[in-house]
Amino acid sequence: MAQTTPKPQPKPKPKLPPRIKVFRTTIGFTDWVVATSSRQAALEAWDVSRNLFATGEASITDDPHAIALALGSIGKAVALPKSPGKKLKKKPR
Repeated sequence: MAQTTPKPQPKPKPKLPPRIKVFRTTIGFTDWVVATSSRQAALEAWDVSRNLFATGEASITDDPHAIALALGSIGKAVALPKSPGKKLKKKPR
């Protein structure tokens, strides 16, 4: 009788407190996340005056790593660490 190996389960998303969402944007070369209750509060935490959500430069994230990091400091902007495995692709000349 052949044994089947169980499929690895995807990492569960961290549970968010009620009315808290995690927003993500890129400012300069840094990705930022913030856990807060509104888009306006996220913009204030990032200290920007223009609406990054209207231009598509910011959005809600569902990345478990980003959510866990942001929940450590609710209401405060947190820089996402760069992953050493990712390398920038060079544009062909």
